Amino acid sequence: MSNATYTQLPGTLDVVVAHGDGLAITGSLGFSTAGDTLTAVVYEDTPSGYAAAIAANPAPAATWSIARVDNAIGAITLSLAANTVRGLSLTKSYRWFLRSSALDRAVTSGTFVVRAP
Repeated sequence: MSNATYTQLPGTLDVVVAHGDGLAITGSLGFSTAGDTLTAVVYEDTPSGYAAAIAANPAPAATWSIARVDNAIGAITLSLAANTVRGLSLTKSYRWFLRSSALDRAVTSGTFVVRAP
């Protein structure tokens, strides 16, 4: 395989939310999530913030709640309570990701921006 490139990156979904607002995002991952462990976190966009997100010690900036809508197609709702969003800084840069343990990778990620209403 000369001059070939293989890229495996998660799908991109950038999020912008008003400080102190609750947030819910519903969508389909396009694969069965039956028996899968899904995790989703928001982390400060720094090397130490990412390290905290993947190690969960110290904790990431925020952890999404994940509700399964339809496991067959991977339909889920990700949500963050208003108090959780209120705890995020207006002056820091964040990113987020959703990880599937069955696939052993992040399936969606993007920037996470908190702005004043």
